[in-house]
Amino acid sequence: MVVTGAMVVVTGGLLAWARESMTATRINRTLSLGLLGTLTTQLVLTLIAWHADLPGALIRSLWMVLYMVSALWASAAVSYALLPAALGYGVAAAVSALYPHLISLCMAGANIVLMVNLLAANRALSIVRDGVERVRQRRSGEPPG
Repeated sequence: MVVTGAMVVVTGGLLAWARESMTATRINRTLSLGLLGTLTTQLVLTLIAWHADLPGALIRSLWMVLYMVSALWASAAVSYALLPAALGYGVAAAVSALYPHLISLCMAGANIVLMVNLLAANRALSIVRDGVERVRQRRSGEPPG
């Protein structure tokens, strides 16, 4: 809970410090506020669950449900190529709820799926951008380079 609170403060501070670049485009504003909203929601969810005396494993499973919803939201806002990350968090949440002793492995696995998904999506988007740029150059008659 303390770590999540610290992350909210650090993220808010970074967003305030880099506000020019983080508010320059709509996608930056959307993703920045989405990240801050997810961390804040995680903190509130943890406080409520702690007050209700829920076990720590269940709280961490609920975090993964929150991450799944956040990944679905980001997928709708940015690119549907991010759907595997949401699926990874959903599967991890279900498995961790059924087998609480595997919760750390589930979280690690979901985070690996997220990272691989982000790397693959970034690679795919850069290939598309390069192709669009080459087509634009051919149409304008500019030499490649």
